Amino acid sequence: MKHLKTIFLLGFFMLIGYGSMGDSGDSGDSVDIVYIDTETSEGKQALGYISLMSYMDMVEKYGNPTYFQDMGSYYAAEFGQISMRKRGTNMWCYPKFRYNASDGSFQSGRWDLLGCKPR
Repeated sequence: MKHLKTIFLLGFFMLIGYGSMGDSGDSGDSVDIVYIDTETSEGKQALGYISLMSYMDMVEKYGNPTYFQDMGSYYAAEFGQISMRKRGTNMWCYPKFRYNASDGSFQSGRWDLLGCKPR
């Protein structure tokens, strides 16, 4: 039964991804990259806002993730539209967030920074 749920969810996400494909020039809905510096109050506030969002809320706001992995009890998703500054450096990275598989809620404090580059 658990595998059936996983197959259904992946099929659903593939359908969403296929339905959103098209000429990017036709749409005025381009998503700007959000830069989050957690060493500032604005950055902390932005991260706090993201931590209140479920996986589906994130997809609605930022589009499909650039990376998604079903780990059984949780999902790991990276949204290329979000860039976070690595503390104490001038390196900007893509955060990989974790969400509970049961309800898609954000797992607080459970994220990694990947693909860091200087800006």
